[in-house]
Amino acid sequence: MTRNPAQHVLLVVCCVLAPALCAPTSAQPRTPGPGAAADPDRVAAVKAGMVVNFIRYTTWPDSAFQDGERAAPIVVAIIGESDITAALADAADGRVISGREIEIRRLRHPAADGDAPDDAGAELEEFHRNLRESHLVYFGESERDRYAAVLGTLADAPVLTVSDIRGFAEGGGMLGLSIRDRRMSFDANEEAVKAAALKVSAQVLRLARIVRTREEPPRRPGQGGGP
Repeated sequence: MTRNPAQHVLLVVCCVLAPALCAPTSAQPRTPGPGAAADPDRVAAVKAGMVVNFIRYTTWPDSAFQDGERAAPIVVAIIGESDITAALADAADGRVISGREIEIRRLRHPAADGDAPDDAGAELEEFHRNLRESHLVYFGESERDRYAAVLGTLADAPVLTVSDIRGFAEGGGMLGLSIRDRRMSFDANEEAVKAAALKVSAQVLRLARIVRTREEPPRRPGQGGGP
């Protein structure tokens, strides 16, 4: 049967979203109860598959690639600790999208070592430069208290931002992964995507829960600022 491009996009992405994360194995009951735990490896593999599909159906401006090189890789930077790291490396291994390989890089925020901002100036500058030279940045769970500030350094850069941190898309990120009813789903912040001069397939966005960046509530007198 012949499928048009839009149907093909939906088919590929739905194949990633469809599997129940708590699907039974030979050692599990056929229908997991409400308290059944998801298989961590399966969850990580589904997240990695979704990230690869996000790459497949995202268009970056030519200026996002060094000197406009046609064969320059698509650089994916993973910040901090995340369960997706090994699974994404496996999913990206040997994968070529639009003639480009996917290159995975691990980055660590200087503050993760407990350095004070004044002590990490040069290191922080290099960290931000590496982020802006990436095409997709995935924020690990360890960056929950730092991602908002990092997003500010990417505000005008054509970098797709993704994470499974709760509320990530409402916090200014672009695509936020989450588990609902034991299935992987995702939120999309279209405003953030457009502001970065990126184009994510409309067919992919139709599968997302569309959210907007939330406004931070006014701080009360004497209320401390977060990290």
